[in-house]
Amino acid sequence: MAYVVIANIIALIGSVFMVLASYVKSDKRCVILQSFQIFMFIISNIILKGITGVVINSLSLLRNIFAYKQKLNNYIKYMILGFMVVLSIMFNNLGIVGYLPIIGTTVFTIFINNEDTFKFRLSLSFSILMWLIYDVYIMSYSSAIFDLFSVIGGIFVLFRESKVK
Repeated sequence: MAYVVIANIIALIGSVFMVLASYVKSDKRCVILQSFQIFMFIISNIILKGITGVVINSLSLLRNIFAYKQKLNNYIKYMILGFMVVLSIMFNNLGIVGYLPIIGTTVFTIFINNEDTFKFRLSLSFSILMWLIYDVYIMSYSSAIFDLFSVIGGIFVLFRESKVK
């Protein structure tokens, strides 16, 4: 059971990087901090045997490298997503729950360039909800807490925006 505590401490550190990334003004710094977050989540997922999370986060790290070097275009983005889907199907060790992160990531990737901010935020909240369920299942509770607050905050913003329109 000590491995769960260690994995959660690592995930907590990753979650702190996620929060820090949302506060920086520079896109490059944001990508760097997000990359540290992803790296910490990869380690946590390895410890907790969440192979789908390892696959998705590893390829997300690759995506961030392309973004950092300003080489990320739709072709590369969807090629990486395709690898995520195929490798997640191949290495999924958690049944239906193992597919949730790839479902959320796919939906978010489809809407990431959407000009409709409501659809963008809805897809982001949906993606985080899929990760929340996955994180609880693999016992990454520190990640799940951050996911929960992100989903609640996202839903709050969606309701607020829908009332303005």
